[in-house]
Amino acid sequence: MAASTNTNQINLTSDVNDECSVVGTVVLLKDENLTLSDGTAVDYSNYGNYKALKVTDNGGTPQYVVSLKGHLDVIDLAVYNSSINFVKYPLYQHSMEYSQSNTPLADIVDQPNIEDRENGMFLYDSTFDGTQTRTQRFNDVYQKETSGTWVDQGAYDLIKGAKVGDSVSTTFFKNQGIRNKRTEVVTNDGRLAELQGNSDIYIYYIRKCQMPNDERVDSNKIYTNEPQWSVRPGINMLLVDTVASNNKTAFSIYIDAQGFRTGGYELGYNENNFFDDLGAIGIEIRNHSDVLLTSEYLMIQPNTVGYDKAGRFLGTYSTQFEADNADFPVYVETHLIFPSTTTEYYREGPHYWSLWDADYGSIGATNPDIMTGELVDDPFCFDRHYSSDCNVFLDDNFSPWYSYRFLCNSAATGGGGSATSNTSKMYSDSIINKKIQFQNTVQSQFNLITKGNGLRNIYKYKTKKYRTSTQDRPTMLRTISMTYMSFNSITIKIITENGATTKEIVFDGTTKINELPIKKTTTKVVGLKCKTFELELSTYGSIDDILEINKLSIGYG
Repeated sequence: MAASTNTNQINLTSDVNDECSVVGTVVLLKDENLTLSDGTAVDYSNYGNYKALKVTDNGGTPQYVVSLKGHLDVIDLAVYNSSINFVKYPLYQHSMEYSQSNTPLADIVDQPNIEDRENGMFLYDSTFDGTQTRTQRFNDVYQKETSGTWVDQGAYDLIKGAKVGDSVSTTFFKNQGIRNKRTEVVTNDGRLAELQGNSDIYIYYIRKCQMPNDERVDSNKIYTNEPQWSVRPGINMLLVDTVASNNKTAFSIYIDAQGFRTGGYELGYNENNFFDDLGAIGIEIRNHSDVLLTSEYLMIQPNTVGYDKAGRFLGTYSTQFEADNADFPVYVETHLIFPSTTTEYYREGPHYWSLWDADYGSIGATNPDIMTGELVDDPFCFDRHYSSDCNVFLDDNFSPWYSYRFLCNSAATGGGGSATSNTSKMYSDSIINKKIQFQNTVQSQFNLITKGNGLRNIYKYKTKKYRTSTQDRPTMLRTISMTYMSFNSITIKIITENGATTKEIVFDGTTKINELPIKKTTTKVVGLKCKTFELELSTYGSIDDILEINKLSIGYG
């Protein structure tokens, strides 16, 4: 064997094949509160954006194992900070090793059947006095020496297919020199960075990894030196279900997607001023006449439920929109909005994401279905993109994996149902009190505020802060709508960012004393520009109330 020249090796026992098998938790290093030996914090500027396997060594001490392949493939992006200055942002989680191009960061010039254009990856290159090149390669095969012969191991980082927070079983080589087959450059494994305390960061070639058993596309799959379906940029899997809501039908959409940018509350941002570009998920619902009924967007932020802050979304989105029976059947279209820094995920050539053919193979139509109820007339036909099964094709200039359209009846036949293991849920930003807007499984709406102890003729409630704009400019807060029942009037105070602007809107009582209770839906104009807002609801009456608020929503844009 070619033993590593790095004498600082992890305290784990390897077998006769120089392999360590261990179960660990996938973490994002910048969230581990680590400090390098020189006193520098582990953050985005060094190793913070790395995903690592957190394991316990033979001495009972936590250690961090990073994929050697992933470390060698890091890309330096140019990203805005809160002062609108570009900074170097090392990106570990990306999908460039799945591109069909040898140099997927290069500009596209004089390639057959591909328009000449600049590459969309925004790199921290010579423009910023950086060292990132456009000739970096990601499809190199790596080798391990066995009995004097260099043996191919693979070209893929198996940690990239796991989500931060996953518990995974892995096998990696220890105390080895790992060689790049093309360049013959040897990288010695072992300690990558020394930390304060007894823990350190190590790099090893990971040759085997088993995914968790849940609703993800490659659930429970064991990968051995092979590509992972879940790392290809785009939608990996969808489950669409319909749920009863206020005598109408809402939609619950489980999404397994890859391709968002790594990001956290950093670069001068916090939860109240976050305007970084990590990506988004769009939902469009059209009726059987193809008339658009609603468009909803889930902006990806560090605290977005289901997002792991490292490129992956695994969770369920519940729509604000509720369909009438006459609307069905409807088309439920889900599409990804990749961040500006990784717009190459949209483009088909020269990457040819649609032709990715390892392990599953889209051309042979043997890769896993995006949905269990795929139909031959599905307009986007993910994994049948260039096959005779698909009647309508996407534009050949764009990857077929970023969007999918499902023809849905009122029972969501073929939609696959709802996720039962991976239960992270997210709601429309335009629904106030979204965390308690729905019942426990987020499937039907209920009385947000109901008559109870203390909730009578005097009541006050303040919401959390909501964001209406991801840009450095305000958005118009247009309307506020409330479905409610009350003897007394209800005052809603709208408070914009930093309390700079407030406006009070009064909703009159719906019912007079000694009359039968009447529930009303009333919409009023707001007309405030803001980037964030809070709502404060209050009612002060002289009589016991029948106060009941079923739904409160904001219209903006």
